[in-house]
Amino acid sequence: MLEKQYPEEGELVMCSVKEVFPYGAFVVLDQYNKEGMIHIKEISSSWVKNIRNHVREGQKIVCKVLKVDESKNHIDLSLRRVTSQQKKTKVQEFKREKKGEKLLELYATNIGEDYKDIIHSIGVPLANKYGELYVAFEEASTKGKGVLQGVIDDKYVDELYEIIKTNVETPLVSITGHVILECFSGNGVHIVKEALINSREKYKDKVENVEIRNEGSPKYSINIVAEEYKIAESVLREIADMAISHVQSNDGKGSFKRS
Repeated sequence: MLEKQYPEEGELVMCSVKEVFPYGAFVVLDQYNKEGMIHIKEISSSWVKNIRNHVREGQKIVCKVLKVDESKNHIDLSLRRVTSQQKKTKVQEFKREKKGEKLLELYATNIGEDYKDIIHSIGVPLANKYGELYVAFEEASTKGKGVLQGVIDDKYVDELYEIIKTNVETPLVSITGHVILECFSGNGVHIVKEALINSREKYKDKVENVEIRNEGSPKYSINIVAEEYKIAESVLREIADMAISHVQSNDGKGSFKRS
């Protein structure tokens, strides 16, 4: 959800490859509707024998902005300087942005207002407040329409919130920690198993899911899925503490490490 006309140097941008030629490629920056160029030396860190082995017309790619010359409407881009993690993050961000825009378009249609006006009145303020439009919608889905109030005009809140409730799933967070559990008594294996099962059963109803896996005795992973990060962290810590305490009370020892 952008108001600016050009990207900034160093910014990651989603692009559609428009034309490939022997010494580079022209692309369209999807979020800006501007054209940019990738020189062949910025296609790959390795030697490029055939550029079409790396990019092709119609392909979606993530590029890094190297230089912007607004006076010449010229944007230099790099494909090789984008890491796999940066690519994954940008693609996810782009998909969320499109989902948010589709919901705004639906809302504009429902109330009979121009979509561009709705972007300016609703999309931009929410994106500025929460970083991304769809993040704002997820927050509203989880915490209620108060998330929208004070950010956009009150006349938009009720009907927009109804669309959010219908179309936006409550986001879940997933976190993992590891416990080391050792018990030196004759039935140590049973005691460790009992510690993990009991702690899981006590806290499983507080979150969406609790999964405990044997990572190779004496190491066990605990994965928590919950609606809120603070709840997930609290339950993870409580399960680990309960399991460690049980083992320690039976001549064993334990430790916890957050992943």
